[in-house]
Amino acid sequence: MSFMKNVVVSFSTKIFLFLLGTVINIIIARMLGPEGKGIYTLTVLAGSTLFAIGNFGLTSSVTYFTSKGKYELK
Repeated sequence: MSFMKNVVVSFSTKIFLFLLGTVINIIIARMLGPEGKGIYTLTVLAGSTLFAIGNFGLTSSVTYFTSKGKYELK
């Protein structure tokens, strides 16, 4: 693929995901109301925080050391 085609595909994907996320947030807000949306947001935030703490930076370190060539990808 050419560089411009990659840029267009990437940009289109980002726009689509933004619009999809907006629609999903509108639906969640309408169905749950302000209080329910807050509880939902806190639940999602707690889950992602626990995930970030639980993996101890493993994904970042794998990316770093693989890009430096210190370890082979198997």
